[in-house]
Amino acid sequence: MEVFNKAHFDFHFFMESQEDTNSIVPSETEPCTEGLSPASFFKANTPVPEGCFPGGYANLNAVAPFMGNHYIKLDEPVVAAAAAGSPDPSLWVDPAFIVGGYDGVITFLEPMVTRKQIQDIVMDSTMDEDPDAWAPQCYKTSVPAQYPSSGYYPRSFCLESDGNTSFLVYMTDFEWVEGGCGEEMDRMSYINALPPPPGTPALPAYCKAPLYEEGMSPAAAPQESPTAPTTQATTGGVVISALAGLLAMFL
Repeated sequence: MEVFNKAHFDFHFFMESQEDTNSIVPSETEPCTEGLSPASFFKANTPVPEGCFPGGYANLNAVAPFMGNHYIKLDEPVVAAAAAGSPDPSLWVDPAFIVGGYDGVITFLEPMVTRKQIQDIVMDSTMDEDPDAWAPQCYKTSVPAQYPSSGYYPRSFCLESDGNTSFLVYMTDFEWVEGGCGEEMDRMSYINALPPPPGTPALPAYCKAPLYEEGMSPAAAPQESPTAPTTQATTGGVVISALAGLLAMFL
């Protein structure tokens, strides 16, 4: 099921350490989805407790090395059309907002912005000489009402051009959120994985994860050495890594 198949940029804002991100590794000998190693694949599919999971999202097994699992908002127009069997890339106009997780925790927020929207914003700002007209385009984030740890979390993200050569994507409207969700670890109340699209190859037996079989424990999965560093930035005491790249989304 191809959904996000326009040229676009993925902007990952990580809320975990570089070491944790680096531990989500691929495997050449036993590759799972997107080449992920069995141990990393297993953790990427560990369910997030219901109280920590944003409403309206689902697990489509969109996992990737050095990122984690990508949870998709089902009422996005382009997603809903594809799920109904009528894919229509033209419905993707505003940024899509992906929420990511790993090992039962929400670990990153990801606006996905089409190249055309970026070009339009930059073009509008360069053709208007009034800086006041360069207002950012802001959107609400789809984030959980709670997180495991207390802290300031963003409720919006913005796209902005400076009228020259810079294009900014940033999180804003940070609000204090009390932690504690997931302490009960009612993992099975988490929304179940949707069935894969028709024609999707079956996963090898070594790639089975908690959402597919019960009685498995992440503690039993082998541990691996971290590789491939990512870029980090510290903002307001919260460590956020930002990774942007043109990707052909694997959905």
